[in-house]
Amino acid sequence: ILASNTSTIDMDVIGEKTNSQDRIVGAHFFSPAHIMTLLEIVRSKNTSSQMILDLMALGKTMKKVPVVVGNCKAYAVSN
Repeated sequence: ILASNTSTIDMDVIGEKTNSQDRIVGAHFFSPAHIMTLLEIVRSKNTSSQMILDLMALGKTMKKVPVVVGNCKAYAVSN
């Protein structure tokens, strides 16, 4: 899994540089991360469904509220 916290680099661009484009995903934690419960999971055009399910399960284990969003610049919940 390659999970990036960046909100400025397109997940598809990151994926272009790998051989495992289905395992690229964004994981946006909001500040302060130890208090804020939202976890924005950013799906690229090639992210597999299993990768989304795995990251959602991880988020729930971390006591976060995972929300799946499309690939966009900035945080989807901020737009």
